[in-house]
Amino acid sequence: MKSLPALEFKQEDKAFAEALKSSVQNYLHEKQDHRFANSHFLFKLLLLALIAYAFYFAALNAHSTLSYAILFTAFMWFTMLLSMNASHDASHGSVFRSSSANRWLMAACSIPMGTDPDFWTLRHVHFHHTYPNIQHYDLDMEPNPALRQAPFHDWAPQYQYQHFYWPLVAAISLTYLCWVSDWLDRFKKTPLKKFSYLNTSGYWIKFFTLKIAHLSLLIIIPAYCLQIPLWKILLICLCVQMLVSSFLVLMILGTHWADVDFFQADSENKIPHSWHRHAFLTACDWQPNPRWINHFLGGLDLHLTHHLLPGFSNRHYPELAKTVEKLATEFDLPYRKITYPELVKHQQVFLKKMGKGRTGLVSD
Repeated sequence: MKSLPALEFKQEDKAFAEALKSSVQNYLHEKQDHRFANSHFLFKLLLLALIAYAFYFAALNAHSTLSYAILFTAFMWFTMLLSMNASHDASHGSVFRSSSANRWLMAACSIPMGTDPDFWTLRHVHFHHTYPNIQHYDLDMEPNPALRQAPFHDWAPQYQYQHFYWPLVAAISLTYLCWVSDWLDRFKKTPLKKFSYLNTSGYWIKFFTLKIAHLSLLIIIPAYCLQIPLWKILLICLCVQMLVSSFLVLMILGTHWADVDFFQADSENKIPHSWHRHAFLTACDWQPNPRWINHFLGGLDLHLTHHLLPGFSNRHYPELAKTVEKLATEFDLPYRKITYPELVKHQQVFLKKMGKGRTGLVSD
């Protein structure tokens, strides 16, 4: 797979970029705060971890398959919330000031989830965040036989039904990332092969250690501790992973499908607008109801704000989103904040449109 040339965004919207930078600096100065996690945020992470592993150890003492399934589901649900709030921020270096502490946090969170933290960080930070919704550059929208996610992708007959079956694709995404995508990355079958430092012995050892830890936590230890047939433990694990995966994907993907645009670089590898404008054209914020749910979504709801300011702890996003909205109005940028039902509606419109094989940029 050939390496892709760097893309060049148009040098415009500098006034907005400077105003945004100044506004967030003033915000931190007025609050006498910093962009990282604070004690309240770290307490939330600790509480989520304690609750999760309390359910896990309770599951290891379950007296029936049903009670194990319920307790294991609770364990995975809270580790998912922990990962949403901790691992995502840590990949952007916004939990701790120390990069090594962020990496250790990501590794710990990755054990129940199963995905490799180093490959995921590269895919998410270096490709998706830099080039969202750009053909060949955003690895989250690579062509695949299950979903047609961009107007530039070839059409196939199954795509006309994707608005019906896409929840199943969402359900198996976590397992796919863990046992297919990670291994393709590991054996240099993807664009991540250019990051040669990942081929050192330390990264190989880390990769296999985390995979073994994942299998041990979810399969081997329960099988050893419980008088439950192995096939039931495997089935419960798969079903719960599908549940968790569905929730994660439903929270994430819609923000890059909801009435957004898709782009290809021109012959000179240029994009016809600025990087900041690109964020507005390819993502949106959405509002959960009730609003307190925001505290557990890790900033996934304020996704446009996150793309503009990825180096900030998600604890800041509710306030920063107000700044983004205000400045967008001032500088005539297309800020959108929609409800979750509207997000789901846009998802369906998008999937139907792509299933019909329409070409060109997507806009509703």
